[in-house]
Amino acid sequence: MNREEILARAKSLTVAITQPFVMATVSPDGKPDVRWMGAKVLEEPFTVYMVTFRQSQKVKDIQANANTRLLLFKADFSEQVALVGTAELDDSAEKKNEVWQKIPASSDYFKGPADPTFAVIKMAVKHVELWTSHDQREPVKADV
Repeated sequence: MNREEILARAKSLTVAITQPFVMATVSPDGKPDVRWMGAKVLEEPFTVYMVTFRQSQKVKDIQANANTRLLLFKADFSEQVALVGTAELDDSAEKKNEVWQKIPASSDYFKGPADPTFAVIKMAVKHVELWTSHDQREPVKADV
């Protein structure tokens, strides 16, 4: 696969995979921290938005070290994609409203986009790693 094909497949999987996925960050003391995430929004060129509680450990991690990795996979693990990049909070009212509309389950946890505990994580994807079969031992890789 060439770079364009890898990125196109990675974007396609990022949108198509709707089950929970894994987010890894680096804690303030330099140790890896991993947790499940439930939903995301993809925007071009390759930016992923997610919601979280403002007081969460992942927010503290991102504020201390922006390096982030997401791992998404089909339920049968036949295809997987790792998205590698940097994350920050996007506190703009416009983006919070937009993400609120695109992730309806946010209302299960927050009162609305103006809820002071509601935060939007913006991840700029810089690199992807893609596995497209059970037999593939190493991912194909591409920089964004």
